[in-house]
Amino acid sequence: MKISASFLESNNIIEDIYKLDKTDVDYLHVDIMDGNWVKRKTFKYKEIKHYTSNISKRLDIHLMVKKPLKYVKKYIDLNVAFITIHLEDTIDLNKTINYIKAHNIKVGLSIKPETNFESLYPYLEKIDLVLLMGVNPGYGGQKIVDNINERLTKLKNYLNTKKLNTLISVDGGINNDNKHLVSKADILVIGSYILNSNNYQEQINKMRGN
Repeated sequence: MKISASFLESNNIIEDIYKLDKTDVDYLHVDIMDGNWVKRKTFKYKEIKHYTSNISKRLDIHLMVKKPLKYVKKYIDLNVAFITIHLEDTIDLNKTINYIKAHNIKVGLSIKPETNFESLYPYLEKIDLVLLMGVNPGYGGQKIVDNINERLTKLKNYLNTKKLNTLISVDGGINNDNKHLVSKADILVIGSYILNSNNYQEQINKMRGN
C-alpha cells in the first residue's frame, strides 16, 4: 500500500510540504478546485509550482474543475506521477485522458461517493488509476462514507475479473481506526490524520502497520 499525503487543510502549506517531503510517503496529493465544480477554490498553478519546486516527492494531482484540459496543460510541466480528473461533468473526457497519457503521465479517473462506478467501465482500459472518493469533494476532515468497503471490494473484484492492473486509490476521511475498510486499495490519500499530529512519520507508520 502506498500513501499520498494531502495538504489541503494545512495551516502552513510551505512548512508542511517540506515536512512531508522528509517522510516516507510516496506522493504529495494536490487538490485543485476552481470554485465552480465544487464551491471551494484552492491553489493556483504558480503557487503549486513555487511550493513544490525544491522537493523530491512526485505529485499526485487531483483536478476538481470544470474544464480540466486547460489545467492539465500547465501541470504536466511539474514533477507529476498522476493526474486525476473527475468522471462527472468533465468536458472532452477522452481527449483529456489521451493528452495526459501522451505526456507519459499516469491518468486517473475519480468518482464521487454517490456515482455508480459502473460508469467507469468504458474507460478502465484507458486509465491507470481509479480514485474513489470516501467523502464528498471540497473539504478535508470529513467522515468516510459507510459504503466505501463495499464499493472498493466490488471495483477490485471487477478489475480482477477483467484482468486489469488498474490501481485503486481512496481519498477522504481515512485514519488508523478505519484503515481496515480500505485495505484493498493500492493508494490511500491521507491528510488530516497526518497533519493534525506532532509527528508526521509516526502517523504514517501507523497507517502502514509499522
